[in-house]
Amino acid sequence: MSLVEFRLAERAFAVEVASVREVSRMVTIAPLVGLPPAVLGVINVHGITTPVLDLRARLGLPLVADIREAALLIVRSERRLMAVPVDAVTGVIRHDGAFGASAAWDCARGVIYSGERLITVLDADALPIPAMEPLLAAQQNLASGSFSLRQSFVS
Repeated sequence: MSLVEFRLAERAFAVEVASVREVSRMVTIAPLVGLPPAVLGVINVHGITTPVLDLRARLGLPLVADIREAALLIVRSERRLMAVPVDAVTGVIRHDGAFGASAAWDCARGVIYSGERLITVLDADALPIPAMEPLLAAQQNLASGSFSLRQSFVS
């Protein structure tokens, strides 16, 4: 299995290469009202409105005020596309798929060792939080041509 390794809050994480659509520089995030702190807003990824998930908030890691220098992992889960700001993408590693320990987070597949580094492998399908569902559903509706901002975000 190939994994994209990245750093976040001085820790090493990884997701499967197959779930990473691209890595890019930070772009302007359009904030949306009424969302929890773990959802920073949305960005445009090649014409697709894409929610931005603050993985630090999702995992309970120390937050930072300025993410302008962050890299963006554009991740495809089974539900849809999302963007995840990370401190740095450190490379691609190969792993046999066996996990040595379980991890403390519900979105983690487990922990592996690569050299002397302890890396938490995250499950892209488990990253979205319930508050992201309207945004992810909006992607589906846009793709089918039946999107209505009023129906998706206003009760």
